[in-house]
Amino acid sequence: MEKLDIYCSRSFLEEWMKLLQAFKEDPFENNDSEVWNKYFKMLKKGRIRIDLTKQELADELRSNRILLGIYKQGTAEIKPAKESFEQLDRGAFDFENVHPSSLFLLNERTASNENTSGRFGVILFPKEEIQDRAKWLFERYTREVGKRENIQEDQPWGFLRKFKRPINSMIIIDPYLFGNINEPPKRVLRRLKYNLTSILEELLPVTELSNPFHLTIFTYYSKREENAMSLKMRRSRLEHYYHEVKSLISSLGRSYPVKLSIVSTNHEDRLHDRHIITNYYWLSIGLGYNLFDKRGPVNYSHITINSIASMEGQSMFEKLKKTMGLISGETKKSLSKESGGNLYIGEKPFQNRLIEAFF
Repeated sequence: MEKLDIYCSRSFLEEWMKLLQAFKEDPFENNDSEVWNKYFKMLKKGRIRIDLTKQELADELRSNRILLGIYKQGTAEIKPAKESFEQLDRGAFDFENVHPSSLFLLNERTASNENTSGRFGVILFPKEEIQDRAKWLFERYTREVGKRENIQEDQPWGFLRKFKRPINSMIIIDPYLFGNINEPPKRVLRRLKYNLTSILEELLPVTELSNPFHLTIFTYYSKREENAMSLKMRRSRLEHYYHEVKSLISSLGRSYPVKLSIVSTNHEDRLHDRHIITNYYWLSIGLGYNLFDKRGPVNYSHITINSIASMEGQSMFEKLKKTMGLISGETKKSLSKESGGNLYIGEKPFQNRLIEAFF
């Protein structure tokens, strides 16, 4: 299981301890605060960067019961990072060169970091919001969608609105997103407009991003398609849908650039379930992202969404990471010679922050 990178101030930890009704002799052994326990489970397995110097941290680890409790009860790595916190205070922190799922749990909100969360697509909040923002880290959501169910939201995927988080990258995995060779392109495009447009409308940030947003779609082409179409024809078909998706994104009116890439593989055994992965949550669905038409859901399906602290370590997610790492690695190797069974359409080099970090 991969550790979360957590930039956490000493003051934030002190505020976290206040969530307990009473400071017991050993709160790390047993207490009745659900939110406190969720933070504790996350912290004790994390890579914690704290606003202390190396010497200050050494002194604290001898006497500070909070840090000692986290350190002794789990597998946490606690490292000094005072300079990083000073950069955060000055608005000079380099967010592009940290893990895209890093968390920033700070002392207080300042003028310099007021808009940082939205601008860089990172979860960053001060100690005063420790309870309000807990759902960003720990919420788990499931939904059963019934065939021809009456959808209450104004958009078919409107229920995703509650999972709008600060993000800067996304991966969509759906083997059949672009249909098959027998389907008329106009029908495929209608489904994309009704479903993919709604998904992106709900999940893409509405604030101005300081860096381009990375979006990668992984899909599948069958042996039948491979036998019936030349490499040139398959590439042309994928390029057609690439430009259609680019057009859908443009129609949303976001003010920042979106770097889109599409990977199509012929390994059906690797891609079966449908997923969306972002910096801070993972969405999985049985039927796929062409679930709705204008009359409602076209079939029954089960949707699960896990926030960042609840998705790591799950067997399906760990298996998914290995699979996507394999496909991504093959794709990068084959870009120059168009071999290895994977087709790639998009800007070069093949780049997505989540792929570099997770896979």
